[in-house]
Amino acid sequence: MPDKKKIRSFLAISATIFISFLSCKKKDIPDDPTPPTPPSPINNAPGQFTVSLTGIAWDTATINWTRAIDPDNDSVLYKIYLNDTLKVQNLNELSYTFKHLNEITTYSVKVVAVDAKSKETNSLLSFTTKNYWLRFLQKVEYGPTISAYSYQKAGQMTKANDGGYILVGDSQLGDWPYGPINMITIKIDSLGNKIWDKRYDFSIGNSSEIKVVNYNDGYILCGGPNVLRINNNGDIIWRKLATDPQETKNGVAIGSDGSIYVVGLAPSASPASVVVATLDKYDANGNLLFQKVYSNTPREEFYDVKIISATEMIILGTTGSPDADFWVVKLSMDGTIIWDKTFEDVGYAFPKNIIKTTEGNFVLTGYSYISSSGAYFYLQMLDPNGVNKWTFFDGYNWTRGNSVIETNDQGLVVTGGFEFTYSAQSALYKFDKNGNKLWERLYPEFATYLLNKTVIGTSDGGYIMNVQKSKAYNSSGERDQIYIFKTDDLGKFN
Repeated sequence: MPDKKKIRSFLAISATIFISFLSCKKKDIPDDPTPPTPPSPINNAPGQFTVSLTGIAWDTATINWTRAIDPDNDSVLYKIYLNDTLKVQNLNELSYTFKHLNEITTYSVKVVAVDAKSKETNSLLSFTTKNYWLRFLQKVEYGPTISAYSYQKAGQMTKANDGGYILVGDSQLGDWPYGPINMITIKIDSLGNKIWDKRYDFSIGNSSEIKVVNYNDGYILCGGPNVLRINNNGDIIWRKLATDPQETKNGVAIGSDGSIYVVGLAPSASPASVVVATLDKYDANGNLLFQKVYSNTPREEFYDVKIISATEMIILGTTGSPDADFWVVKLSMDGTIIWDKTFEDVGYAFPKNIIKTTEGNFVLTGYSYISSSGAYFYLQMLDPNGVNKWTFFDGYNWTRGNSVIETNDQGLVVTGGFEFTYSAQSALYKFDKNGNKLWERLYPEFATYLLNKTVIGTSDGGYIMNVQKSKAYNSSGERDQIYIFKTDDLGKFN
């Protein structure tokens, strides 16, 4: 018979083991299990947007961009980078202006849209700044303040030896028509500010033009019967007066050896003619080396001269009577005619300026005047032998061509005055080398005569002009002035 005590002990041990087993299993199974956390919703970056350039200059650029729409309706701000450098952040506007840029420089722009959870979308743009254009209108006049009317006429302008520009002209101080008319010189800086002016105490005589060219440490001036050499301060070194007070000096040029060549006109000593064309040669001290006279028709005049080589010069003038025609003469340095060409126009020719181009051609400008119609603009190109290549003749615009230059792109820029009955607009024209007009700029001022005298190309590719400003009747305290226009490459000054 089994031992009861052993059986009871076995059962007690088995119960303990079973209870322990149940206790261990209970710990492995949580009493209140937590459900799993669902994944967070995805935050989207702002939507795409577009950046555009809305303004560009030489030192500034303005960009605009469309608004970046955030899919999650988060707020969006913007960061702007220029060449990878952060310029601004937390920007709410949709435009930005870059300042203090360098001219003719390419920049890269990155606009970054940033939402409230720092998600980003960017858009790129590049631009190149423009050339710097100095543009202005400066008003200059000679000398002291005058309570009454003062007559003042602008002549030629040239680059100054020591920077800036030299302007010549004539002026009458005092109540018109009284008081002497004297030659004046005005020095301006590159911004058109007057540095000094000089007035020369002798009569200018019957002068239609006053010219100036650079000469060593100063300038040579001519006008009326006068030829002057002045220094860089405007002081007279010497003055030479024509033997005939009716002789007029219209143009001057400097030879490669420093000789001074002056052209003009003088009354004729022969009954067969009225006026003869003249060519004078002076040395550096003003000594007259020779004087040549040219007279093939009853009236011949010289107006402009350019030295085109060490052995030759080209002269622009008029020939014929009663209606003068344009006349171009090629001379050796001793005044011998190599060839001369006559070009008939519709009225009385007024030649003003002739230049030699880089190709060796010649370009002349002026105008033809018909009393019943006004001034007809004249521009012409000749080949090296004086054969006409083309002529631009415009009677629609009553314009007086006064000055022509060759541009950096081998075009032609001409300046003059666009005339009305009681006023004239300052005019600037651009032509190509085939005589096609590319653009024109007219600068009006109410009831005012603005007549351009000289145009000069500037280092930035623009132009500077001196303009005679006058009125048919000046109001009290109002005087004639010289306007200085500085334009960009398209002739715009504002």
